Amino acid sequence: MYALYTAPRTRGTRVVWVLEELGVDYELRIHAPRDNEIKALNPLRKLPVLVDGDLVLTESAAICTFLADRHRDSASLSPPCPSIERARFDAWNYYVLTDLETPVWTFTKNAVVYPEKIRVAEILPACKKEFQRSINALAHKLGENDYLLGSEFSVSDILCGHTLAWARSLEFDIGPDNVGAYADRVLARPALSRARARERDAAQAPAEADDAT
Repeated sequence: MYALYTAPRTRGTRVVWVLEELGVDYELRIHAPRDNEIKALNPLRKLPVLVDGDLVLTESAAICTFLADRHRDSASLSPPCPSIERARFDAWNYYVLTDLETPVWTFTKNAVVYPEKIRVAEILPACKKEFQRSINALAHKLGENDYLLGSEFSVSDILCGHTLAWARSLEFDIGPDNVGAYADRVLARPALSRARARERDAAQAPAEADDAT
């Protein structure tokens, strides 16, 4: 069984979402970011971390892709490699992690995460401008497709949908109608609702019960 070290309302939700889409067994271990136990698994003390036997895997997108590839018989969340569809899949994932997420994360750090004395308020408008530029590109490439790869839902949509939900929570404008409709469609997935419920229940569980699992 996979053990996922994570916290609610973080990038770890992406991984829980993938696990729910795949329908595989896993255990959630809720931790605060930068816990000492997390440092033993990831020197950066960042969540999520997936543990499977001797495998300790960090970075949410890498974990999501690993799980999708490993359990392709459960759900087709990633195209086979090598293939043209896989190249498109990789391109979408890298776009989300760089062009789409970066301005949202930079905004979050300077508006919420950093101590006030090191926040750079002047950068916030630039973050929104960069995000809008990326959204316009998304709208153009998405067109009338249901999902990023066309008609097939994939890990790319999980990464993108999670980032759009994050942006909405910060009152970013997610742009043209087709992007808004896409976000609504992806975020309405039953597996995401289950993932959020699993995170919530695990976070509320008594510490003794957590230690015993």
